[in-house]
Amino acid sequence: MGISKLILTSKSSIGSLTDEDGNIYTTVTIGTQTWMVENLKTTKYNDGTPILNFTTDASWISSEADNVGAYCWYNNDKNTYEVYGALYNHRAVLSGKLAPVGWKVPSYSDWATLVSYIGGEPSAGLKLKETGTVHWNSPNNATNEYGFTALGSGERSNLGVFRYNKDIGFWWTALDIAVYVYNNGDGIIFPTGYDYKHGLGVRCILDSTPSSNSNNKLHLFGNANSNANKLKITPEPPPAITDYDGNVYTEVVIGTQTWLLENLRTTHYNNGDEIKYQVFDASGGYVWPNNDINNKNPYGALYNWYVIDDARGIAPSGYHVPTLAEMNTLFTYLGGTSVAGGKLKETGTDHWNATNNASNESGFTAVGAGWYTGSYNLFRTYTLYWMATEGEPGSAYRWYVSNTGLGVTVNTYYYNYGLSIRCIKDS
Repeated sequence: MGISKLILTSKSSIGSLTDEDGNIYTTVTIGTQTWMVENLKTTKYNDGTPILNFTTDASWISSEADNVGAYCWYNNDKNTYEVYGALYNHRAVLSGKLAPVGWKVPSYSDWATLVSYIGGEPSAGLKLKETGTVHWNSPNNATNEYGFTALGSGERSNLGVFRYNKDIGFWWTALDIAVYVYNNGDGIIFPTGYDYKHGLGVRCILDSTPSSNSNNKLHLFGNANSNANKLKITPEPPPAITDYDGNVYTEVVIGTQTWLLENLRTTHYNNGDEIKYQVFDASGGYVWPNNDINNKNPYGALYNWYVIDDARGIAPSGYHVPTLAEMNTLFTYLGGTSVAGGKLKETGTDHWNATNNASNESGFTAVGAGWYTGSYNLFRTYTLYWMATEGEPGSAYRWYVSNTGLGVTVNTYYYNYGLSIRCIKDS
């Protein structure tokens, strides 16, 4: 069932297309782009191959789902939720066959072009959302003036949980990045590094020759310090940053700084020497959160401070562990230590205990890795990060935030405790 009513400006025109299932979609041209007006709901790839339908939580998070594309309907109820479109894991997107022939899953730069055309990030959400409260919870102050007609499709988490229907509309990009808007938000948000097991909506764009403008950058709605245009992510593909182990990291630009989006998880120094699996000792070492290697992604490793002080180095090439001065630059940019924590934390409860009041406006996406002091402490409740700056003898600076905290605390900690490390790009 498509959306039949559009309020269009002179900037827009309409058309239609059909997917492999025979679903008919309305399209709208906005500027130089042509978009579907509805989220994708096909159950087949464009070569006719069925997409696997995983209905149970166990099947959604199974080892099979690690490697194959899958879809579901919100609450596994097609009759009620077909209007919102299907929810797809990112393996389905990576197949390259999800969109109808001649169409594609949009890239970073495709979204950048759209957002720029309609006036920028701070108001893009209200201009893209369907008006009223049929498919959004109140309050919804949308204008839908370009006929894009975004709905609150919600998501299926990487643990199989259905949530946020009528509160948030999510869409996959061609990479493992999600775009979303809130029922009560004016802007559009582009977080990074969504787990591929999340089930999100897909909104397709007509395939055309990509822009040759290599300098195009997407300015993302962040609202740090109540100002727009503060978070910038480069267009696809994002730079590939790897450590000695071959772990791949994504980067994000926040103000004048470029940060890795994931916690460090290497088990070797940059010269190839192995880091000891121990922490509570006067030499370099690491442990996995809760002593479980399965926590490697996304929490990273917990390192003692001796690895930072080691001449062999642990940060990926071109990156380093931030100093106290660099952390203060970040906190100041985000409005100060009293509010920076909420803007740095990943939203939701996938990697934090409830209640998590984060906004992740910066895109930093801190997760609740806990810490190690001879025992494992407060996993999913706190995250603590080392800095490269030493304090009193035997200690160095750290910063931390809790699941319920909006602020960050900065103080010193003993060298031989295990904390997370988040690297910053060399200037």
